Amino acid sequence: MINDSEKQWIRQHYRDAWELFDKNTRFETAVNSLWSYKQSLRPSVQMAIIWAGIESLFGVRSELVFRVSTLAALFLGGGKQKQQEIKKLYRARSEAVHEGKQPSESCVSDSAKLLQALILECVERGCLPNEDGLLFGFEEGSAK
Repeated sequence: MINDSEKQWIRQHYRDAWELFDKNTRFETAVNSLWSYKQSLRPSVQMAIIWAGIESLFGVRSELVFRVSTLAALFLGGGKQKQQEIKKLYRARSEAVHEGKQPSESCVSDSAKLLQALILECVERGCLPNEDGLLFGFEEGSAK
């Protein structure tokens, strides 16, 4: 069930969401990751799927933990504490993917909530995160 404010959000942003989905494969990957992660019964696989979606939004290729956690925190309007929370989740993802450790249910749930928040923020802004824009205050836009 969705509440009235969620219905209003959908009415307001439905077309923007579809436009991002149709024009941007990185956004499409993020949405598909959020949609599909529960199809696996293994928490480690769920984490891998969720974080594939998160990483796809940022297009980061090096210094993943630092960059993704910093950029995600900035994109969501959070500070150092938010960055540290995201780093902790990323570490759980790395342990799941590289060491075969099963993450806790809360790590999986919090990672999914993070991905959802990032997707919603992309829709509201009408663009994906822009590293230079977030770090240096440049105007964001899907073409940059």
